[in-house]
Amino acid sequence: MQPYHEIKSYSEQVVSNIRWKKARAMIATEIENHLCDQRDAYRKLGDDLDTATKKSIEQMGDPIFLGKELDKAHRPNSQLLSILFIGVLLSLGLVIQSALCSISNTTSTISILSYIIAFGLCVCCYYIDIFHLLHHAKFLYLFALVVSVFALFIATPVRGVRMISFSGITTSLSFLSLVFPIIYAAFLYSMRSQGLRGLILSALAYFPPALILLAIPTISGWILYTVSTLILLSLCVKHSWFGFIKSPKSAAALMGFVLAVCTIGLAVSIHSYSTIQAFFFPQQDPYNGGLASLLLQEVLRNSVLLGKGYPLQQLETIATLPGIQSNYSLVYLIYQFGFLAFGGIVLLTLLFCAWCIYKVYKQKSFLGALLSTAVFMPFVLQIFFACTAAVGYLPSSSFSFPFFSYGSTALFLNAALLGFMLSIFRDNEILATYSISTH
Repeated sequence: MQPYHEIKSYSEQVVSNIRWKKARAMIATEIENHLCDQRDAYRKLGDDLDTATKKSIEQMGDPIFLGKELDKAHRPNSQLLSILFIGVLLSLGLVIQSALCSISNTTSTISILSYIIAFGLCVCCYYIDIFHLLHHAKFLYLFALVVSVFALFIATPVRGVRMISFSGITTSLSFLSLVFPIIYAAFLYSMRSQGLRGLILSALAYFPPALILLAIPTISGWILYTVSTLILLSLCVKHSWFGFIKSPKSAAALMGFVLAVCTIGLAVSIHSYSTIQAFFFPQQDPYNGGLASLLLQEVLRNSVLLGKGYPLQQLETIATLPGIQSNYSLVYLIYQFGFLAFGGIVLLTLLFCAWCIYKVYKQKSFLGALLSTAVFMPFVLQIFFACTAAVGYLPSSSFSFPFFSYGSTALFLNAALLGFMLSIFRDNEILATYSISTH
C-alpha cells in the first residue's frame, strides 16, 4: 500500500465511527493533514517515507478508539426546541389570521394550509447543507441578479409596486430584500482573502440588488437591505477578512462606499417625502391617500389596555380598516384584545430575537455569526417596521409582522430563512472547523 493510501485508509477508519456524517469529511481532512505534517517531521529526522508514515500513524493511536472519542466531541447542536418555538409563533399567527378571515366572511382553509407549508419549509431548511451555499457563493449572487432583473421585466405594476403572477398566485417583488442579505453574506465570504480588491468588489456588490429594490420600488425593502449590508460589511472589515484595512486605499474605498450609499439614501428620502408628509399630515394630502392614517388614529384612540375597544365612528367594524389582514393585523389585535395583548405578542417575539442574538454571539466561527446575522437582521427590521406602523409612528411598509400577517410569500420566506438560521446554529462546531480550514 502506498504511504498516502495508508494515511487515507487510517482517516477513513476513524471517521467511520463518527455518527455525524456531515462532520466526517472535515475531520478526515484534518487528520490527514496532521499525519502528513508528522510524517514530514519524521522524514527530516532521517526516516524513509514508509517508516515515517507508519510512525505518524502509530503515534496517532488506535483508529476505532480515536473515532469514538471524536464522535463524543462532534455532535450537532439540536435546535428542536427552537423549531417548536417557531411552531408556537406560527400557531398564534394562524389564530389571528383565522379570526380576521372569519370577521371578513372568508374561509380560513387557505391560511391553515399556508401555515402548515411554512412550518414544513422551516423544518426542511433546517436540514439544508450550508456548504453548498458557500461553495457556489459567486454563482448564487449572479443567479439572483439575473432572476431578479428578469422578474422586473415580466412584473406588472400594482399600486406603484411591481408584482409577479404565477399560476394564479400574485406576489410582490419587494420580498427579494429578504433574500439578498444572505446571498450578499455568502459573497462576502468568497471575497474574504482578496485584500483591497475583495473589499472593493464587496462594496460594489451592494449596488445591483439595491438598484433592483429601488426599481420595484420598495423603499422599506431598500432600507432593510441597506442596513443589513452595512452591518455585514462592517463586521467583515472589523474581523479583518480583507486583510490589513488601515491603508489610505482601503479607507478611500470604504469612504467612497458610504458616500455612495448616503447619496442614494438622500435621493430615496426626496422621492418618498410626499408619502411621509401624507402620513403625518393626512388632511393635506390632495389625493386622499392619508385616509388610512386617519382611520388608524381613530382605532388606536378607541382601543383600551385590556379587552375590546370602544365603538368606532368612521368604521362600521374593525374589519373594514384598509390592510387589516396584512399591514394592520396587529391593529386588530390591539382593538380586539387591548394593548396588553399586543405587548404580549411583541414580547414573545422579542424573546425569540434575544435568544437569536445570544446564539449569534455564542457562535464559535465568525462565518456562522455572519450568516446567521444576515438572516436575523431582516427579521428584526420587519418587526420594527410592523410595530411602528401598528402604533402610528411610521407609514405602513412593504413588510408586516412576521407570521402574524396575511400573505403566503412573506410567511414562507421568513419560515424558510429561520430554518436556515437554525441549521447554522446546529452546525456551529463544523462551521468553526470549515472556516479555519478554508481561510
